[in-house]
Amino acid sequence: MVISNDLAALVGFASEAVLWGINFVLYTASLVLLLRRARSCGLNVPILVLGCALFVSCTAHFALEFSHFVVTLRDTGVDGYANETKPLVGADILISLTDLIGDVVLVYRCWVIWERNYWIIILPLLTAIAGFFIP
Repeated sequence: MVISNDLAALVGFASEAVLWGINFVLYTASLVLLLRRARSCGLNVPILVLGCALFVSCTAHFALEFSHFVVTLRDTGVDGYANETKPLVGADILISLTDLIGDVVLVYRCWVIWERNYWIIILPLLTAIAGFFIP
């Protein structure tokens, strides 16, 4: 049995909805832990800012996908759900930005672990930036 592109896109959206819910729970838990730790050890501002930016970009991407879900199913039904629209192109660009932010979080953590050695992060940072600009 072959699955259609429209049905595959709907399954992908459902999977993304579940994963966004998990992301919401993990983000909330990380905020609680970061803010509790800030009382005794000080606030880790880069991790807080990057974590918030990562969550906001994930949420904006999911909002665009959810809007597409509602509008397309209301107007045309399942047929044509996988067709690319302007908001979906924006969502694709946004997910690339989200990936770049996630890479920056990872590179920052490696930089801290390796005692702020710039030689450790040069190549990963360059590949993350290139991955954003080169399709």
